[in-house]
Amino acid sequence: MRIVQTYWTKPIFQKSGETYNRIQGGWPSMKYALCAMAYSCLTLKNFYQEIQLVTDDAGCELLIDRLGLPYSEVKLYLNDFDADPNLWALAKVFAYSKQTDPFIHVDNDIFIWDKFPDAIEKADLCCQNIESLSSDYLEGLSLIKDSGLSQKGIFRELSQSCLDNNACYSINAGILGGNDLGFINEYFNTVIRGCLECRNEISHIGEHVGLMNIVLEQLCFGILSQKKNMRIEFLKHISDFDELVNNIIDIYSAPIKTKFVHCLGSIKKDIAISKQIEYRLTIVR
Repeated sequence: MRIVQTYWTKPIFQKSGETYNRIQGGWPSMKYALCAMAYSCLTLKNFYQEIQLVTDDAGCELLIDRLGLPYSEVKLYLNDFDADPNLWALAKVFAYSKQTDPFIHVDNDIFIWDKFPDAIEKADLCCQNIESLSSDYLEGLSLIKDSGLSQKGIFRELSQSCLDNNACYSINAGILGGNDLGFINEYFNTVIRGCLECRNEISHIGEHVGLMNIVLEQLCFGILSQKKNMRIEFLKHISDFDELVNNIIDIYSAPIKTKFVHCLGSIKKDIAISKQIEYRLTIVR
């Protein structure tokens, strides 16, 4: 199974504080962001030999030439990737579409101490976990409505699908991939086509357009898979949100109690977690 990771450097050069924090992945500093990326790659390398990095020239110079991370393959697909840097998730969606073999894309704030289960590696589609529509999604959907995008293309479909629909769900793309490359490419084409068709409207939103990342990457995947009755294999099957979060962020007990850690969201602002990763990086084998 091929593992894929993405690093798009274009957002680094934006002045938006929101964008800069996102490219740091929410870590307290770029130092800790790089520690996390290095540790993620190294823990994956313990179990997978084929790890592809999708990046641009600047990302290659930083992660390969300077840090010497042991990716087996580097693809510079993002050199000519043209999108609003605030929409950083589109680079991941683009990376999914470039795969010609079954794959699992793994975010660079994820660390593992065992291979992914066979059910994940053999699945038509796989994701980290199912998600209900939290406040993050509602903010993104409100932005789409307020900007007038809810009347156009994929944005209309997303809005209508979620309107008073208790069965509507999303997915967490901490890991995302599978063997059904046809569906993954259809998903890519739907997202990118929708953004291109509404490019002018999106450009007028400003830096707050970043609120749409979670809708475009995760909610769109969930709704399209529901629409086509696709089966998704989830790595985590915990329905209670608080229990799920506590299960996947507990780096202190790894690898004794857990073999998978995803430092998602605001948890990365905890400096103690950053220092824990930095320490573990110095003793990684």
